[in-house]
Amino acid sequence: MLDDFIRELETLTHQNIIPTPTEIGFLLPVNATLIIHFIVLDKLHQSLDLPEWKANNNLINTISIFENEWAEKRALVLSRIKSKLGLCNTIYARKTTMVKLNRTEAFDFLAQNHINAALKAKYNFGLMYNNEIVALASFGPIMHKKTEAKGEQSGELIRFCNKLDYTVVGGLSKLLKHFITQYQVDDVMTYIDKDWSNGKSFIQLGFEVVGEKHQYPHYVDLTRHQFALQDNKSITIYKSGLMKLLLKVVT
Repeated sequence: MLDDFIRELETLTHQNIIPTPTEIGFLLPVNATLIIHFIVLDKLHQSLDLPEWKANNNLINTISIFENEWAEKRALVLSRIKSKLGLCNTIYARKTTMVKLNRTEAFDFLAQNHINAALKAKYNFGLMYNNEIVALASFGPIMHKKTEAKGEQSGELIRFCNKLDYTVVGGLSKLLKHFITQYQVDDVMTYIDKDWSNGKSFIQLGFEVVGEKHQYPHYVDLTRHQFALQDNKSITIYKSGLMKLLLKVVT
């Protein structure tokens, strides 16, 4: 499976990728700013605590891809790598139209274009270009802080993604501003996956890092290379966890 991934990466980047073995996978240097840590799952690694391993090996700024993700979601993984390398088709948010989506529409878009599991949310907005949705943001219910922050209203960004192989420049900013304007919230909270992001793009929009959350154990069925229930066919992995960010609305 590693060889297959390297071939796709070489086709994408037009360069030779020489893997460096580690005790739990391979480091694949793509360019000066991107290193991919491709993690091989086998019976030798019954418990993989990735955050601790990455910290001990000074690999905080890499992106981590598990081989079961490659097996299950090849197109989505490639799309995210293209985005990191600036190889996606570009659309500017100012050329898009804001639309409100129902839960089914949002769920279907997320299932096709987001690498994590699709979740149903309270509020869903999309950006439309040439009669198709090219970006989406899903938000949870508005929370009223009765005993903290003087009763402020708080929103949560649950999911954001672009259409496969596209980047909507300014898309996240446009969607956030629309949500804030519509519901007059005082702040917006979100979590980001540290396997894929260091939060830079959110910080540039004004978010602040306010905490971290280690993910619960994930179980992978080695016979199918898929996330599964815990049983005697599965191994336990601990991914890099989540970073909590908060955007305070300035009025």
